[in-house]
Amino acid sequence: MLQNWLKPLTATSRKNIDTLDESAFGKNIALHGLSFPNLNGVRIALIGAGDREANAVRAELYRTAYNFPAGAVADLGNLRRSEPSVLIPVFFELLSGNILPVLLAQKNDLARAQFLAYHERKSLVNLVAVDESLRLAHAVTGGADNQAVYSALLQPRHPLLFHFGLVGFQTHQTEPGVVDFLTKNNFDALRLGKTRSSIEETEPILRDADLLTFHLGALKQSEAPVSHSLPLPAILWKKPANSAGMPG
Repeated sequence: MLQNWLKPLTATSRKNIDTLDESAFGKNIALHGLSFPNLNGVRIALIGAGDREANAVRAELYRTAYNFPAGAVADLGNLRRSEPSVLIPVFFELLSGNILPVLLAQKNDLARAQFLAYHERKSLVNLVAVDESLRLAHAVTGGADNQAVYSALLQPRHPLLFHFGLVGFQTHQTEPGVVDFLTKNNFDALRLGKTRSSIEETEPILRDADLLTFHLGALKQSEAPVSHSLPLPAILWKKPANSAGMPG
């Protein structure tokens, strides 16, 4: 049962929602508050990993306008423990119900945990990362171990990884060996400059993604100042198999 792994939204968070406009995002989604929401008809489920980081994102997201179908989005609260052993069964259950999980998290290693949720479904996965650089281990980059987010999936290539793409990387932040590694493995690599000048080139890469990780470090400081003074948060999402993706 999902509620065994997830904590409800705090009373403070629910109280803040009451002050929002009727058209606001937070006013038009199902919430895990005093009771767990009915997921019939839900197509997107928000989940937090780390109360402080996830709630900070919620505070801004809830103020935006809601432009999705009625009943399509639910906020299921935060993981009781921000660990892969908890995340994997939660995502597996949601994916099995054709619900798109969106994870609000700070821990980079949870991207691998999301990938492993697909492992339980025996599905091939297209993985895309939006980041200023690719986080690999010493074998390619010589970087620190705590930056080796994708090493377990790419070095060697995981048998369930069908394709990988890196979007928005900055040349001066990325070692040459990384680009060579992606090219030799026929993976996609799109520089930030190319992304900005020819945004249409990102469409086929993102369209085919089953799992996307968006690191706030990919944004300039004026747009996400906190991401440049704290460990990088990540917003992660994965679409269920046989799904058209997010509702339009």
